[in-house]
Amino acid sequence: MHCRYHVHTRKYVCPSVITNYREERRKILAMLDKLDGINSSNDGQCDSRGKSAKYGWYSSIENTKNKVIDIQLVQVSIMINYISLWTEESNISIE
Repeated sequence: MHCRYHVHTRKYVCPSVITNYREERRKILAMLDKLDGINSSNDGQCDSRGKSAKYGWYSSIENTKNKVIDIQLVQVSIMINYISLWTEESNISIE
């Protein structure tokens, strides 16, 4: 039974989820492309409870349409560079 679960998950569930995610993301990006500008919130976390974190996540949400633009799961070293890059870009756009 355990083996069948993994076979069905890999063969049917995962491809279905990935296909639907990509289609929904394509629709959201097309909708955002039509807007004059976007109002987004971004958040990230790279710690774990009582352990040294190896992975972190980063998400971006469009506020007026209340849609998730992107979610990334990355290694902490990449995460720190990503957040610092985003902070630099945000400061440039604010100026």
